[in-house]
Formats: sequence, C-alpha cells, structure tokens
Amino acid sequence: MRGIDLSANTQFTKPSGKNDYVINHYRPPAMTRKMCAKSAFHINNETINIWSHLLGFIYFTYQQYYTNYIVLPSVGSHKADHFVFTLSIFGMQMCMLLSASYHTFGCTSIEMRQKWLKMDIFGISAGLLGMYLNGIYTAFFCFQDHLTSYIYILLGIFVITAYVPTRQDFFERKIVGSRVGLLHIIYCIIITFGICPTVHWVFLHGGFDSDHVVTKGDFDVPGKFDVVGCSHQWWHIFLLEQ
Repeated sequence: MRGIDLSANTQFTKPSGKNDYVINHYRPPAMTRKMCAKSAFHINNETINIWSHLLGFIYFTYQQYYTNYIVLPSVGSHKADHFVFTLSIFGMQMCMLLSASYHTFGCTSIEMRQKWLKMDIFGISAGLLGMYLNGIYTAFFCFQDHLTSYIYILLGIFVITAYVPTRQDFFERKIVGSRVGLLHIIYCIIITFGICPTVHWVFLHGGFDSDHVVTKGDFDVPGKFDVVGCSHQWWHIFLLEQ
C-alpha cells in the first residue's frame, strides 16, 4: 500500500487484532482515521472484511427503499408493516455499517479497537434481532397475543444487548470457574430466543403430527422418496444445519 508499510503478525499483540493464522498484510497500529479510511481502498488483510459489509450496507439501504416504496405498497400494507420491516432492515444496516467501521478504524489504537469491537458486537446483535422481528411479525400475525408477548421479549433482549457491551468489564468478566463470559451469555440468549418461537409456531399449526410438517414431499408424490428425500430426512438435515 503506497505510503504505508504492511506488517507481519509478529509485530502485534492479541488486543491489537493479531490472528496467529493470518501471518502478513496487517496495517500498522496507531494510524490516523484518515489513513484508515484510505487503507480501505488498498489490498490488506482487512479489505474483504471492510467491503463485504460496506457493500452489504449499501444493499440493505436499497432494500429500505425497495421494500417500503415498491413491495409493501403493492400488497396494500399498513403503517405497522412499514414500521416493522423498516426496523428489521435497519438492524441489518447497523450490523453491516458497524462491522465495516470496526474493520476500517480498528487500527487507530488498542483502546479504539476495543470500542469499535463493542459496537461491532452490538451491530451483530441488532442484525440478528432485526431478522427475528421480521420473522416473528409475519409468523404470529394471526396470533396477536403471542405476537405482543414476543415483541416485548425481543425489546427486553435488545435493551440487554445494548447495555452489556457498554460495561468496562465486558471482555474480561467470566462466570466463576469457567471461560464463559458476557458475550457468550448474550448470544446464548439470542439463539434460544430464535429457537423457541419457531417450535411454538410449529405447535400452533398442528405440531409434529401435521402433514405439512412431517410428510411434505412424501404426501405429494407417494413412493418417490422412499429411500432418499423423504420429509423426515429433510427434517434431520435442517436440524443439523440449524
């Protein structure tokens, strides 16, 4: 990169973003914000990290327009639909933008890297919760009581994920006698919240005895999926994928 000499990982410590398995092409520490911004347009080991999510931010910005001005009006959506989908996509925009910012400006100093990392973690949580909001709203639209309950739970989880990264001991604090920290707890909560409404939705639609849950494919073309491709095999694969 013109004007900046890239470094090897032997010149860095862990808090500086060192990865033992990425050997070269590190940007030097203590760069100015202007130099960090310029480095995004040169080849280094953060280039893909920066542009994959910067382009993702641009994509989701376009999706805000496309969803609110083309898709939702075409199906006669209400204001609540616009609000939910806007908020859901905004979560993904935050995820993409904060991640790109962390990888761009994380080499100004160790202290700033830690601050940007906390914002990156918050952005990831916002993106996940945004996806959950979209899914919960559409899945439980016909079950308003359940929808309201899940929205409040989602709001509570968002408050927790917004507050916890602001703690000074966010990276250091562990459960006594273990390596489990606050970050692990946050994502365990988010993952659990993603599973529970899904199982609940299945039971609201007949549970695992419903033909559409356990026999889709077999039900449509009996005998064709006897050995490979029957619905229960797909169920196993989807569970493994999750």
